[in-house]
Amino acid sequence: MTDVAHYVGDCSCSILKLKTPPKFEKMPLQIFTVERRFQTIAMDILSIGITSKSGNKFCLIITDLFSKWSRSLAMKTDGAKEVARRFIADWICHYGIPESALSDRGQVFVGKLMGEVSNCLGYKKLFTTAYHPETDGQTERYNQTLCQMLGSVVFHNQKTWDEWLPMTDYAYNTSLHSSTKVTPYELLYGDRAPDLDCYTRRINHDRSDQNVREFGANLIRQLKTVSEYARMHSGQSKLMYKKRYDNNLRMNSGFAVGDIVLLWHPQLVQGKQSKKLTPLYRGPYRIESL
Repeated sequence: MTDVAHYVGDCSCSILKLKTPPKFEKMPLQIFTVERRFQTIAMDILSIGITSKSGNKFCLIITDLFSKWSRSLAMKTDGAKEVARRFIADWICHYGIPESALSDRGQVFVGKLMGEVSNCLGYKKLFTTAYHPETDGQTERYNQTLCQMLGSVVFHNQKTWDEWLPMTDYAYNTSLHSSTKVTPYELLYGDRAPDLDCYTRRINHDRSDQNVREFGANLIRQLKTVSEYARMHSGQSKLMYKKRYDNNLRMNSGFAVGDIVLLWHPQLVQGKQSKKLTPLYRGPYRIESL
């Protein structure tokens, strides 16, 4: 009976029968330390689920991880050429080249074209861990917020969603951020965003008695002050999030170098295979290092 059990257990067809993954042993959350504006950005592609009147179906979301300044760029396709074009035209040409760009492992971001873009411009590509987007929690939260804001204004005509993106970006970037305790606008420009009614009433925004030199000096001081304030609170917020995440981990995986294991990979479908009929596990593989 033991020989039969071992034979059945070692059969490759047993991989097909595994349906639910075990409780994975996760490593502690790795957090990014960002010290200044536009040092590190995060990128993601959001599928809206409906084609706009202009033919747009997707959003390229780009966020500066220090200031939390975010842009939502409507796109007709989610192809690499369109992503690269919008990234260069609507981010690089406005805010400069970052030191690094964080994204998931989607084909667009790991593909050859975006690799060539990063090589030409000189920034480093960073990727989140597969199936664990917590590393880029900022973008995930912004995606949720954007969908909520769009849903509140386009319920009468969802095909106009792309027309509202400049307004939703403005609303988000001028709102107090929970981690920095200031608005993205303040961290970018060093001052609070003027209220919209200041312009409709033609009220001067406290600059009439300042010359250019005084304004520049004050702006530098304000940027330094608000950046230090945001850096302190952002660091505290990240540490609190990491602590909550790590408290739910089990650190002892029980694996050792040389062990034979299976790799859980539920979303890997080759060619025209059916996802429902594709094994959730691949392997076996031998652990070479931990």
